[in-house]
Amino acid sequence: MRAYELLGEMLALFREKLPQAEFREAWRPGGAGRLPGKPVAAGQVGSESQEGEEWSARLDFSVYVPRKEAAGAGEALIAAMGSAAAEGFPALAGVKREGFAPDASTGLLRAKCSFSFAGSGGGGGTQGVFIGGVERQASGWKIQIDPGKALTAVGENEPFALAGGVCYTVEIEGADTKGLERLAGFTAVLGSERFERCRWKSLDEAGRSAVFISYHRTEGGG
Repeated sequence: MRAYELLGEMLALFREKLPQAEFREAWRPGGAGRLPGKPVAAGQVGSESQEGEEWSARLDFSVYVPRKEAAGAGEALIAAMGSAAAEGFPALAGVKREGFAPDASTGLLRAKCSFSFAGSGGGGGTQGVFIGGVERQASGWKIQIDPGKALTAVGENEPFALAGGVCYTVEIEGADTKGLERLAGFTAVLGSERFERCRWKSLDEAGRSAVFISYHRTEGGG
């Protein structure tokens, strides 16, 4: 998934250019740590889609300001993140952000910001996806990522992580869905992404679309 590669590259760039803050992946299993005495930006993939040649993705960040600092430190950090992203990523299409407000789960000031990307480089026309080991042609797909629920006992001296596991909601578009209702606990491969133990959320034979949910994703397809 290009979005995960992009997230890794963006975190690396931020760590290099903005040493005044800590950058980490918000969703990573086992990623618990302790919030240090400087701003923290936790990033995750919010969504990704591939429709023919057109690709797009959204990366979401939550920026936390330590209790000893004012919101101004976070405001400066978000501005610097936007400038660094604009310089380092030509595919950046836009940045959206919210103002700082107290976060109920951490007790810290938090603001959300999102980086949208767009480009080309899909397969064009239809693309093969494998569902339950059978290849189907599709015009594209969209992936929505829900990182789970933030732990409530988070603070400067408490674990900083997410609970509940990452949930992937995948919508396949322009595909023949006939017979797919018989599948349960199946594996789906879309490009380089492999999703296991999938279950259907909806099937629309007339609309040629299908939506499944999975909590298990790996790279490599196959």
